[in-house]
Amino acid sequence: MSQLLALVFHPEVFLATNPPLFYLWAWLVGSCGASEAWLRGGSLVCGLVLVELTRRLALELGLTHRCALLAAAFVAGAPLAIEYSTDFSHYAPVAVLITGSFLLLLRGLRTGRTGGWHAYFTCMVAGFYLHYVFLVVGLAHTLFVLWPCCLHRRGGGAAALVGFATRGVSAVLSVLPWLPVSFFSVALC
Repeated sequence: MSQLLALVFHPEVFLATNPPLFYLWAWLVGSCGASEAWLRGGSLVCGLVLVELTRRLALELGLTHRCALLAAAFVAGAPLAIEYSTDFSHYAPVAVLITGSFLLLLRGLRTGRTGGWHAYFTCMVAGFYLHYVFLVVGLAHTLFVLWPCCLHRRGGGAAALVGFATRGVSAVLSVLPWLPVSFFSVALC
């Protein structure tokens, strides 16, 4: 564990172009074994999870079981998803976190349960610490939540808005220590 903390908080990590969870992901997958199969195994597991999350997301969107299976089949056969699932990179976990966060957002809006919002918050923070694209994902989710509310199409959404807003503020506060480093790292690219 001390090796992990030394790796994540090493000064060179703060000058790198990847957030700290990328290095944690690389360390976890690399600690399982040094062979190429072990290194690619983490991405392969994420690719399999992505297929199931796609099916669940389709069901959450109100599609039939047949359409959900078709969506999962499209993801399973998508060339880019296959490439990310067989490559040792952080793109497969990022795809899982993006899909999972949207699924948790939809469930949080539908049910309003606190546990669902906590899972969404955790997914978003983990996603930001894995890849900077989650700044855009968070903005897209905010627009997704606010757009129907601004058009008054969704009634009784006050509890959902409060849940989303409190978890959104929590997520921003959680990534606040890393924001200056992330902007500096992106500026170096």
